[in-house]
Amino acid sequence: MRTDGAIKQRQRSNRYDTNKNVVFSTHSPLGGGRQGTFSPTRLSARKKSRKGLFHWIRQMKVRTAFAITGITLVTCGTIRMAFQEMNPPEGNNVITAAERYLRFQVMRKRKGEHRKSKFRRRRSHPHVISLVFRNAYNSSIVSIQGRTVAPKETKKQMKKRINPQPAMLIEAFETKDCVRAKDWMIQNPTTCNVVHELDMTEFPRPEETKVGGLPTEAFYVIMGYWRDVWRILDNAPDTAGGVRPFRVLKTMRYQHNITHRNLDRHRRDALAMERLTSAKHVVNMYAFCGNSAINDYSDGGDINGMIWGPKRRKYGKIEMLKVGLEAAVGVMEMHQIDGAEYPTIAHTDITPGQFILVDGIYKLNDFNRCRFMRWNTTSNSACGYKVGNNPGVFRSPEEYRYEVQDEKVDNYSLGNVLYVLLVKEWPFDHVKEQDDIKKFIKEGKRSEIPKLLEESNHPADVAMIKAIRRCWTDSREERALAAEIVDILKEALEELVQLNQ
Repeated sequence: MRTDGAIKQRQRSNRYDTNKNVVFSTHSPLGGGRQGTFSPTRLSARKKSRKGLFHWIRQMKVRTAFAITGITLVTCGTIRMAFQEMNPPEGNNVITAAERYLRFQVMRKRKGEHRKSKFRRRRSHPHVISLVFRNAYNSSIVSIQGRTVAPKETKKQMKKRINPQPAMLIEAFETKDCVRAKDWMIQNPTTCNVVHELDMTEFPRPEETKVGGLPTEAFYVIMGYWRDVWRILDNAPDTAGGVRPFRVLKTMRYQHNITHRNLDRHRRDALAMERLTSAKHVVNMYAFCGNSAINDYSDGGDINGMIWGPKRRKYGKIEMLKVGLEAAVGVMEMHQIDGAEYPTIAHTDITPGQFILVDGIYKLNDFNRCRFMRWNTTSNSACGYKVGNNPGVFRSPEEYRYEVQDEKVDNYSLGNVLYVLLVKEWPFDHVKEQDDIKKFIKEGKRSEIPKLLEESNHPADVAMIKAIRRCWTDSREERALAAEIVDILKEALEELVQLNQ
């Protein structure tokens, strides 16, 4: 015989219609979508309950919109979710449950309560916040109902909010004396319609992908620190034979927030590539929107892969010089985009992985750490800049000393790229601690070149060592320009080509 408690439990279970199929639809942020059904009977008893349902909802960490029996969960960059009523049928109690949940959170926030949740692992209830903010381009983004559910703030995020980066390390782009060198530096080359036309709903396996065949819309390639890289098909065929070429779509990784700083970071990345369209040794940019961009696709990897990757191969002296020359030309073209008088762009992140093989040429890529140079109206000379955080072991002495920097930091790092091509090792590869490497560089020490190469009379070895030492000059005023490095390598390459003819 059933007890009253069992009957009430059965009634509570029926309120949420957990035995019916749930209709859902997914919508990509870049267009397209899918629809289908799934049976909630597959869910555990905990997920069928009210608290279990919301616990299950909060674990969905995909950047997609879901419509589940009248509830729309909209994720904005991370896991922020908003509930939206979509004309639910009469008697749909799931909407009621969602509304009650939101009301409870709002009331709880107003009262300032901090009770522990009954969800798993004793997590606190998420705060209800307003999804209204101003982005870097002074436009508003507002949710349908003006509020959203966000996950609990992590300790690391809380420290960043409570203890922000000191103002002395965050330099304003324009000051009283130092102003932008060119007006294009404050432009925003958005072409969002092109990005939104892409269909991100197809994710085939690599063996199912064919160039110009049917069909492949998106395939995950690799991730950088800031963004994921997807291989896509260009909507417009090239002029060669009507074949749709591959491109790459870069989208922000889920772990990063959509902030003013990140928006401006990727604005500079797109703007630099747009200005460098005429440069043959720099990757092209085809579209840009927010934190996303469409660029050239590389089917040959980067210089790292050429030396150590799965498809590594033995390369001769001529090929070594050729690749080193292509890297130097890419840096030179970037520095001289507005003329040879003074550079207007500093890349500030030159490494072997930033040169990718496109159409048989290693091209300079990834400008999201670049700096636009300014002009001092008082002294009528170029202004330097300061950066608050210079990680890694591939940087110049002035970067590790946190002194005033300019485009010469790229020339020092270019010397590291040439060293890797020559020696096939990273600078200071025998030193384990990064702090020790930074200390050596600040003290003026440089990675040793093997004695066998030092004593070599081969024109390629002589030219590479000469270029490396000119790049590694401690004083940035005396350090070689990229154009000088190009001349050194080009002369040696022409000499070798003539000897082999």
